[in-house]
Amino acid sequence: MKKVKLVFFFFFLCCYSIYCQQFLIESLQKKLPITVDPIQKIDLLLGLTRANIFVNGQAEASVYVKQAMQLAKNQNYKAGIAMAMLFMEQVEVLGVRTTTIDYPGEALKIARSIPSKSVEAFAAYHVAEQYIYERNDYKTGLEILHKALKKTDKSVPDRHIGNIHKVMAIAYSRMGESTKAIDHFQKALYYFNRLKTHPFIDPLLGRPSYMDADGGEWNKSQVLLYLSREFYNKGDHQEALHLLKEALALSKKYNLRGNEAWALEEMAVNYIAMGTFDRAIENYQRAIGIYEKNKSLYYLAPTLQELGSLFYRMKDWAVADSYFKKALAINRSLPDTLGMMSNYSRMGQVAIAQAQPQKALQLYQEAALLNAKIKDSTTLSTVYANMAMAWKALKKFPQGLLNYQKALQLNQHFNNQILALGNLIGISTIYVEQAQPDSAQYYAESALVQSKKYGSLEQQKVIQLLMSQINEQQGDHQMALQHYKNYQLLSDSIYTNEAQAKLKQEQVRQNVADYQKEKEQAKREAALLNTRNQLYLALVLAFLSIILLGGFLFLQLRKARNQLKAQNLQLQQLNATKDKFFGIIAHDIRSPIVALEGVGEQMTYYLEKQQADKLARLASRVEKTAQQLGTLLDNLLNWALLQQGVIPYHPKPINVKQAMVELMEIFQANAQAKNIQLESNIPEDLIAYADENTFQAILRNLLSNAIKFTPSGGKVAVTTENKEHKVFININDTGTGISVEKMAKLFAIDKASEKGTAGEKGTGLGLLLVKELVELNKGKVLVESKINQGSRFTVSLPLSA
Repeated sequence: MKKVKLVFFFFFLCCYSIYCQQFLIESLQKKLPITVDPIQKIDLLLGLTRANIFVNGQAEASVYVKQAMQLAKNQNYKAGIAMAMLFMEQVEVLGVRTTTIDYPGEALKIARSIPSKSVEAFAAYHVAEQYIYERNDYKTGLEILHKALKKTDKSVPDRHIGNIHKVMAIAYSRMGESTKAIDHFQKALYYFNRLKTHPFIDPLLGRPSYMDADGGEWNKSQVLLYLSREFYNKGDHQEALHLLKEALALSKKYNLRGNEAWALEEMAVNYIAMGTFDRAIENYQRAIGIYEKNKSLYYLAPTLQELGSLFYRMKDWAVADSYFKKALAINRSLPDTLGMMSNYSRMGQVAIAQAQPQKALQLYQEAALLNAKIKDSTTLSTVYANMAMAWKALKKFPQGLLNYQKALQLNQHFNNQILALGNLIGISTIYVEQAQPDSAQYYAESALVQSKKYGSLEQQKVIQLLMSQINEQQGDHQMALQHYKNYQLLSDSIYTNEAQAKLKQEQVRQNVADYQKEKEQAKREAALLNTRNQLYLALVLAFLSIILLGGFLFLQLRKARNQLKAQNLQLQQLNATKDKFFGIIAHDIRSPIVALEGVGEQMTYYLEKQQADKLARLASRVEKTAQQLGTLLDNLLNWALLQQGVIPYHPKPINVKQAMVELMEIFQANAQAKNIQLESNIPEDLIAYADENTFQAILRNLLSNAIKFTPSGGKVAVTTENKEHKVFININDTGTGISVEKMAKLFAIDKASEKGTAGEKGTGLGLLLVKELVELNKGKVLVESKINQGSRFTVSLPLSA
């Protein structure tokens, strides 16, 4: 039972994870077809653009930003056009640039012309990014950002202010001003956190923008990643890892796969610095897995390079070379010229380490040819230095010197002192190899001066040994001894570091071996776990099947119970109908038949006595009884046929006035007997579409009731209306009216029959029959009545088929 609970728990976690990943974008997508207002829709499209930039990438984002741009242009909504331009810039940075338009610059011009401080802040930090990222012009970039920050007020969302601080921090970081960088990163975090606790209400939208739908969490994950690098540079690896774990959790929560891989890479860098190479390898491989799954080749290639460099550092040349070759294949497919140059250079280093200088030289020459296309000076200087090392290994000293000189000129021109120091040492070494001590001394002394400012202890140690060799060649044994002593002192000072490094390296080798064993063990355990999971899944599916089957049976049982209730109610109604029939037969039919009994004897008696007046009254009574019995039998027959569903129904056009004239003639005698005025006001050409027999039965019952409940001297009038493709026939009387209580049961079978104003008898079936016959003819019957003022029965029937 415990294992089943665990399966359900993991199943829930999996579903929750999938839900968190897709909910935000899907919720925005659902709003798109129902959003009509253009300004609201532009904001929604830009929100979807931003969400897809973070989660899905360039292709999906491009679709939404183009729609937003077109809609903004159609509406001449300048703020929307400017914001769409800025997102287009981001989309093109992710993909392939298809235009030469300076989107940030154009957006900034629009923002200032509107004017809009919010859009201006949005555009300003994008313009600053161009100076910082593309031109390495940190000063201009920071000037733009400081001016933008001064202009912000309450109309500028926290997201824009947070991004301004983020870009400022990146600029300071690249300038080496770590304290300022950390300060601005922390300010950026403050503003991104505020988005969740103090959402910004856009005055034009009347709500928070959909561009803030994530509550600042996505930008926050970015800032944590940048900030971790600052603590890494300070050597505080524990704090860096703490920030990276927080960034990783946010990235997983919102399915920010790019940020997740980035966090893993940064964690690997920190683990390398801490000497925990096995964990570094694990994190690199996890990042590579994400990039491979998402087909993010631009990020996959450099990550493979870094993992290869880690194995190079561990002197595992074959593994390092395999990763460099994988990265090179990807860079060729993109194509990424800088990436290819870097890979050729690293593969050359592997060849040098494996004592294959000719192969290394060929690889470096490939890198140099590629650099001719992009002309990147820093990369080219490194390529020249690498080529010089290969020529030196081949004992081709003039070619080695030439390449070192080229590298030195480039590095001195661009003030790259650290690389220049390595070039000076390399040149001096070649002159020593050629037994040219004077030239070697010149470059060695220059290197010694540089090393005190920019070099490491290891470089200073190399220079002292080099100076000793130079002095030895010059015959100055005393100075040679002095420099050698300096070399020994430096060796002693870094001996502990070297010993620790060797110990750490050996430990790493052991860790990597253990890691490989653990990895194999993990695979075996994963296979076993997969088998178990399949078993648990089968159990869960079986359990769910039982639940579903039980639910289905429960629903069927409930349905059956409801059907039994309905049938029981129907039986009760049928029982009431039966009782009504028996009552009618027992009383209403029997009474007139009993009244006719003995009529023959009375007629004989009155004839013998020559009492003509009494004989006439008796004949009148017989006629009324016969009429009552005929009406009763007619209604009973029609109603019974209705209940069986076999009553003839043949609708056709009926002239309402003609039918009413015939009925008026039938009821004229009854009306005159009660001194009731009969009237009708019906157009000659009014046609109703109904069954003729049931139509007459309806009007006959309604006229009979009207006369029955109208007192002497009253009036019964028939009027009609023609509207909405229906015929409305109104039977109006000035009779006794109907109370509210009786109105509720007017069409019920179980209501009692009532006597008319002159004692007329009825069955109580007439109005029920009217209702059912009207409905058979696809019509309705309505009643309006007031006590002692009369009633109106309105029958609506179709005007045509």
